[in-house]
Amino acid sequence: MIDIANAFAANYEECILLTGELRKRNKSLNPRIRQINLIKYNPTKNLNRLLTWTIGSLQALLYIIFKGRNADLFITSNPPFGIFLPYFCTNKYSILIYDIYPDLLINYKILSRNSRVIKFWEKTNIKIFANAKNIFTISDGMKQQIAKYVNYQKIDVISCWTDNSFLKPIPKEENIFIHQQHIEGKFIILYSGNVGFTHNVETLLDLADRIQRKDILFLIIGDGDKKKMLSERIHNSELQNVRLLPWQDIAMYPYSLSSADLAIVTLSKEASIMSVPSKLFDIMSVGSPILSIAEKNSEIAKIIDKYDLGICCLADQIDTMVDFIFNLMDNKNYYNKLRGNSLKTSQKFTPDNACKFVK
Repeated sequence: MIDIANAFAANYEECILLTGELRKRNKSLNPRIRQINLIKYNPTKNLNRLLTWTIGSLQALLYIIFKGRNADLFITSNPPFGIFLPYFCTNKYSILIYDIYPDLLINYKILSRNSRVIKFWEKTNIKIFANAKNIFTISDGMKQQIAKYVNYQKIDVISCWTDNSFLKPIPKEENIFIHQQHIEGKFIILYSGNVGFTHNVETLLDLADRIQRKDILFLIIGDGDKKKMLSERIHNSELQNVRLLPWQDIAMYPYSLSSADLAIVTLSKEASIMSVPSKLFDIMSVGSPILSIAEKNSEIAKIIDKYDLGICCLADQIDTMVDFIFNLMDNKNYYNKLRGNSLKTSQKFTPDNACKFVK
């Protein structure tokens, strides 16, 4: 979002960013941009998500009504309720869709397709999308899903990206994260991200239970709804080859991510055709082979297959995953091939993409 905001700042006299939290990496927000803080997003429980989505959207609406009546709006689907903002103001607006609502709520059986909330939300999407200046999303598959609400031709696909100046391969002997965690000499299988209900992180524990090798470590970094369940299962199953860590400081992120000999990207069946995790592109920057746990027709699977970055498996294909892991460890040529493919592919998805949102 910093890249996107800075792209707008280069083309507009005044820019204001409404955000719950600004996580800086190696880039700072253009000093010409005024940052207005909303409530910080809390992903730990469904109720906390709902509350922070609601409060954040209301805060944004009040700011627009009282201080931004003449502003052009650039609205993202996070928080999901931001889509409703144009209902209450007359501003011109564009929309960037990272996750498709209310479709995700239907797929997760949180609400019935025939519920009044879903029907209202779907009608709202049709109306709001039709009146938008621009509709953006991040993959061709998501564009096809969104086309149920708006003319297909109106939707522009602009992929997520990574920053190779911030994320890059770091030799293990120079990796301060590996030294701090005392995990030298391990083949590290890393999951770094949310451990919420949209992620099949528990599959890693199935893998760890199957692979009882001291030279392999399953490392899970993050937080979310499933963290307590994961911790209890690790304890009850006495999984000595799994380590659960909290979110790391952003300064440590390049080191923790590049510690991976194999990086995991996972989405549940319901989410995998509705979204694309941006961390997929960060993983490419550090040159890690990728094991995706998602549907075969997901956007993640299509990207991995197109650029030969690793494999995509269903959650119950444990044997295939185990074979893949052992093949990476035993076949250095294969490992180096996937590693090189990741690095090369990362150069196709650069921060230059941010400029494409400015029309």
